[in-house]
Amino acid sequence: MTAVIGHQPGDTVRVACRLCGGTDQRVKLAIDRPDRFERAAGIAEAGYRRYWLDCTGCGLLNNHYEHDLSAVYDSDYYDPAVEGESVRERFTRILALPNAGSDNWARVQRVNAFVSAYRTAWAGTTPPASVLDIGAGTGIFLYRYLEACPGWSATAVEPVPQACEHLASLAGVAGTDPACTDVRAVRGFYRAGMPELAGERFGLVTLNKVVEHLPDPAALVRDAGEALSPGGVLYVEVPDKATADHRPAADNILGALHFALFDASTLARVFDRAGLATLQVQRYTEPSGKITVSGFACRAGDFAARCASGGA
Repeated sequence: MTAVIGHQPGDTVRVACRLCGGTDQRVKLAIDRPDRFERAAGIAEAGYRRYWLDCTGCGLLNNHYEHDLSAVYDSDYYDPAVEGESVRERFTRILALPNAGSDNWARVQRVNAFVSAYRTAWAGTTPPASVLDIGAGTGIFLYRYLEACPGWSATAVEPVPQACEHLASLAGVAGTDPACTDVRAVRGFYRAGMPELAGERFGLVTLNKVVEHLPDPAALVRDAGEALSPGGVLYVEVPDKATADHRPAADNILGALHFALFDASTLARVFDRAGLATLQVQRYTEPSGKITVSGFACRAGDFAARCASGGA
């Protein structure tokens, strides 16, 4: 990327967008202090600058910096990410939240309603009742999904060792439902054709707050789409760029570990670049106050077949 030094909000700069490749961007926010992840990795405050740039071509909000963030990714930043809690403690705390205050409970209702309707209308061979959650973290989403969808199987792909160990031993959490803790855990970064999944295809693939952590937002979505069975649905959830207008600059969503923030049009564009067909995109405020955009997509061939047959 071209250097962006000393600019202020409203300035126009020439930097390549991570989604469309356009080079005209407008400074949305200028950040002058390292966030907690950067501080944990030893990045100094003196001379610090980081910018959120709004692409005038496609609308993606790009995170831009000149300093070296490799130390953040090379270090064990999981503990700062969960503010001192172990993975097990965080799982237990979130699981205890009342439904009205739980982002995950709301997420499961949203996903289950859409997937159930889509599967009912699907005219082909019934897709498997299986969910693959990429970047599963503590596993709260999978636990709640199995709770809401008896008979489904769940697979988690997770690169953080502590989280993967926790996912493999959910049955050891006091008070959990055994039917909701049978999660197959695969440690590593997901990629299409990874041998650990042996070519398996899933009825539902989910990316919950994962895509924004990657410099190429369409690459992982493309790979995730390859894990869909005929009639399968992909769900992607990402932070909304409106966060930059309505939350303070120190908000974690606006931190260094997020490469980009989205809106409905840019998420649909990600699906298109990944070779998938957009089924639905929406934005909302979660119970926690996070401003979020999410969408459902399917294999392009599935969508074409449904359109040709008059399916909804």
